[in-house]
Amino acid sequence: MNLQESSQSGDFIAGAGVASAVGSRVANAQLPYTFIRRVEADGVNNVQPGPTATDMGSPHADLVKPFIPLKRMGDVSEIAGFVSYLASEEAGFITGASLTIDGGYVA
Repeated sequence: MNLQESSQSGDFIAGAGVASAVGSRVANAQLPYTFIRRVEADGVNNVQPGPTATDMGSPHADLVKPFIPLKRMGDVSEIAGFVSYLASEEAGFITGASLTIDGGYVA
């Protein structure tokens, strides 16, 4: 991901790598809906994690944190807990959904 902050205005500027990431995220968001309609499957959901503290995401943490309302990166255990809930019987009525867990990053 290519992110930078404008020193003049403080606005977010997306680099060239962000456009393809956004395009693929939008396409992935439509997949569970399309899949359940064509195959009539249940329990098919799409989890879209936001900035997460991993080896890949951590180098960008200082650039990304100001744009996250919670002012921190997500933890892998938070994403795993969310996915675990979706796989449980308690979430049996959730299907065909595209669910974002990102601390408000795309809000």
